[in-house]
Order: sequence, then structure tokens, then C-alpha cells
Amino acid sequence: MMLAKLGYAPGQYNPNFWILLHGVYIAWWLAGLGEPTFEQFMYLYSISKQQGNFGWVQANCRKAKERGSVKWGPISKEKEDEVEWVRAQLSDTERECANLVTQKNLFESGLLQG
Repeated sequence: MMLAKLGYAPGQYNPNFWILLHGVYIAWWLAGLGEPTFEQFMYLYSISKQQGNFGWVQANCRKAKERGSVKWGPISKEKEDEVEWVRAQLSDTERECANLVTQKNLFESGLLQG
């Protein structure tokens, strides 16, 4: 369904696109959210043709300002602990997600069958 809505032939997507797409599906599955919708995917990523690469298509992460979630202004003293907590969580998440697209996760999520 996702590929049909994106509108390109499967052979047009670059290899990193496939890793990203599988990662998004696995992340949704691990979070118990089912399959990501086209709208959710497009909220996070934009699709464009790569220049000079024979028509390959790539996914680009949207910037926060494109998604409408930018906050302006200095961080107050009360928020400093919260910011440090978020940094720690992101660091932990980065370590946990380093191997998100594994054969085990692909099999368990149903994206890979065999």
C-alpha cells in the first residue's frame, strides 16, 4: 500500500530507502502501532529523485520546522533538567535502535518470510 501511494517502481528506490522503510515498519511494530500510514511516513520524510543517479528515488528526513514543531526561545532554568533527561533518552534510544533492521526483527514483524 505504501509503495503504491508513493508512485514509483520498486527498482527506482535506492538501497537506503529500503532500509529506512523497513526500519519505520519495525519501529511501528515494536511500538505496538501496527503499520505506519502513508500520511505518517510523509510527515516524517519527503521523497525526491536523486540528481545524477539514473532516476533513483530517496527519502529525506523532514526538518522539525517543516513539521511545525519548532519551539523558539532560551531554555529556562526549570527546563534544564528536562532537556538533560531528553538527551539521555535520545542517547539510550540511539544505542537501542542501532540494530533495528535485523533479520530477527524482520521475521518477527512479518516483513520477511521464509
